[in-house]
Amino acid sequence: MARTRSQKGRIQVNNVLTALIFTVFIFGFLIASLVLSDRTFSDMENRNLAEFPKISGETVLSGDFTKGFETYVQDQFPSRDRLMSLQTGLQRAAGKKDNGMVLFGQDGYLFSIETLDEEQLARNVGYINTIAEKMGPGIFCQLMVVPTATDILKDKLPSYAVTPDEEGALEYVRANTRLEYTDLRDTLRQHASEYIYYRTDHHWTTLGALYAYNAWKGEPQSAREYAAELVSDQFYGTNFSKAVLSSIEPDSIYRYNDPADPEAHPMEIYEADGALSKQLESVYDESYLQVKDKYSYFLSGNNPVTKIRGSSSEAAAGKRIMVVKDSFAHCFIPFLLEDYEEIIAVDLRYYRADLTALAQENGITEVLFLYNVLNLAQDKNLIFAAK
Repeated sequence: MARTRSQKGRIQVNNVLTALIFTVFIFGFLIASLVLSDRTFSDMENRNLAEFPKISGETVLSGDFTKGFETYVQDQFPSRDRLMSLQTGLQRAAGKKDNGMVLFGQDGYLFSIETLDEEQLARNVGYINTIAEKMGPGIFCQLMVVPTATDILKDKLPSYAVTPDEEGALEYVRANTRLEYTDLRDTLRQHASEYIYYRTDHHWTTLGALYAYNAWKGEPQSAREYAAELVSDQFYGTNFSKAVLSSIEPDSIYRYNDPADPEAHPMEIYEADGALSKQLESVYDESYLQVKDKYSYFLSGNNPVTKIRGSSSEAAAGKRIMVVKDSFAHCFIPFLLEDYEEIIAVDLRYYRADLTALAQENGITEVLFLYNVLNLAQDKNLIFAAK
């Protein structure tokens, strides 16, 4: 059916308006870019932001400039954080249960949308078995795999949410590891009504780590009396960065102090090549409480090798533990201070040297592999330590 003259006119007007809006948008962005300095880092997303791409005949012809410019526009868009918050708010108002990156749970909980690679999990369990064999009979090796909030706090998930089969993965680990294994599922479920996982972050809280420590030690309650100290009530974690919801309340971070422990526990951080990069008076890095990445208050974040002075008590004499870990171990490790003379934490994402040699050089008597289940099913670095 042929269009009437008035219909054609309306289409032309719409096309002109669309072109004008697009032109205003482009020029508005360019003007804002000239007036405002580019940001190099996003505190909200805890990552470096894209810089203006290099222009050359090669980058233009290859399409690299176009791709780089698209990323640059996305990262440097004025009021990006506010627009992200507005978008997420509209999605929730429309009844959506996720934004493609996080699930909108009950009571302000945000759950990461993750995948679970069963084949990689099987390989990694095998690599851990191999690493333990390489350590030799003189070093006691143990494994602790932590369920995530998605598994333990199922009652807070939105209805009909599709989540990875953590139960199947954890059961596979339990059945196939040759190491002493600590199964945390029952322990954490018993305390699911407590504040054992952050609402805005993917990590467990220090309280969750304390319950895990007690289970690992075989104690229903800690034999020590801890004093909980609030160090921040303004923590917005990684899941918040994916949603940026202004209605979400911040999390609180606590440390647990042992009043009976008068000792200092200095910490040394080493690069992968063995060079000393940082020294701190304790396992807590106060500088991170002033930035968004407040979880890095524990152990000063992710580093290749971290050495911590433990206890000088007779009970800890000669006991040295290596924790091969992801970041779930960071708020767990302070509970080890009274049990060991020295603690060495190793992050295989950044350390590729001989793990067995490192253990022998430092007189390690125990090794604890500590990962959350989703990281264990995705990590591709354990193979290097198993070779």
